[in-house]
Amino acid sequence: MGETVLVSFNRPPEVVSQRLDTVTLKAGNLDQQLSIKTRETQLGMAVEVTTAPQGPVMKAYSEGAALSVSYGNETITIPSRSSDTEIDEFFAACDA
Repeated sequence: MGETVLVSFNRPPEVVSQRLDTVTLKAGNLDQQLSIKTRETQLGMAVEVTTAPQGPVMKAYSEGAALSVSYGNETITIPSRSSDTEIDEFFAACDA
């Protein structure tokens, strides 16, 4: 099984500077708050967090709960593996 899952997205530097330095991952009734790392890119500021694929939130995600990523007032929801074949590929890579 892979050692880490990376969640990464870009936002303008002025948005990043006005937000908390954490991202919340949720799946089912479980949540995990993670400290962000940032780095400048040509597209703005990359916001990144890493977590273990065998942790409770990622396990709930792998078992069919959608994964929500919240950063400030933004939330992105990633479908569960039962609703997207590309998600199956993701978990196959985690299990490799």
